[in-house]
Amino acid sequence: MAGDLHTHSTCSDGSVPIHRLPLMAARLGLSALALSDHDTTLSAQYAYDHPVQDGVRLIPAAELTGYDFERSHRGHLLTFWPDLDCPVLRRHCDIMRQRRNECALQSCREIEALYPQFRTEQALEYAQDSGVLFKSGIMQALQQLGLCDGIYTGLYHELFGWEPRGKRLHSPTYPPVREVLATAKAAGAVVVFAHPTVYKSMPLLRELVAEGAIDGIEVHHPRNSPEDRTECAELCKKHDLIVTGDLGSLGKEIVTDFFQRDGIDLRSRYDDCGVLLFDPTTQDVHAGGSGCGCSAVVLTGHLLREMRRGTYRNLLFCGTGALHSPTATMQGESIPGICHAVAITTEKGGAS
Repeated sequence: MAGDLHTHSTCSDGSVPIHRLPLMAARLGLSALALSDHDTTLSAQYAYDHPVQDGVRLIPAAELTGYDFERSHRGHLLTFWPDLDCPVLRRHCDIMRQRRNECALQSCREIEALYPQFRTEQALEYAQDSGVLFKSGIMQALQQLGLCDGIYTGLYHELFGWEPRGKRLHSPTYPPVREVLATAKAAGAVVVFAHPTVYKSMPLLRELVAEGAIDGIEVHHPRNSPEDRTECAELCKKHDLIVTGDLGSLGKEIVTDFFQRDGIDLRSRYDDCGVLLFDPTTQDVHAGGSGCGCSAVVLTGHLLREMRRGTYRNLLFCGTGALHSPTATMQGESIPGICHAVAITTEKGGAS
């Protein structure tokens, strides 16, 4: 299943109206699309209202902005499936809308002095969908006047660059990133750390991963450096594991094959208790013979110990077993299976 989990529309600083994105995704062969505009509930609401459009499954999301005051850098958190009725989330979006507009209008007043042909009203036309004037909207107005040939060009960096600082950049005060993380959690969202290279956020990311504070990392963002991308992938592999009870080596292959067909590669983070119980290099054993027995032994004797050591931060433990019935067997029917999935995570170094 191909998808894009990080997109923007005119609900924030994107240039395409939100209702056009699904068709564009469909034409690219995508089957899922997260609508994740900056510090707003508008795109998530659209996804909740339109679960499937043009054959594409829409995922409600928002990209929330916080500030790492220790290192003087922003940090972005992608929040998936947030509760839009959450008062804390709505307050965050309201505050950021007000602060962004105050800064953007100040920039516009100064740009009017630089370029007499520019008027703030022109830029505000690009804020009609979002209710927020972003720097990209100001640049679109300048492009329309022929003062630049694109949004993120030399003029953008001259006016709004970060390092060196643009001469007309006025940045809003962002809430602390951990406060924003708490906001996302209060909204019941799945939290993914966005593009860590962009704001030099790897030190912060390492801290949050070690604490088990986030649910994922945006590894494959195009602006992530190769070095950061490699480290992010390793962090994901290190701190997550999916385990089944006793499907054996054959069942393990079947599970990975089924997920592979849906475009999900589990090989680096999936294992089976019946396989873990034995040493495949010295013992010619391919299953444990008991889902109940293997699940209990491997979980209590090995996996929980490794979680306490910090080897794994999140464990999806899927106890599997067969529902044997003499009557069903004598009638030539298949033996049904059962699986109970339990999510186990760690807090302050201990399993919970």
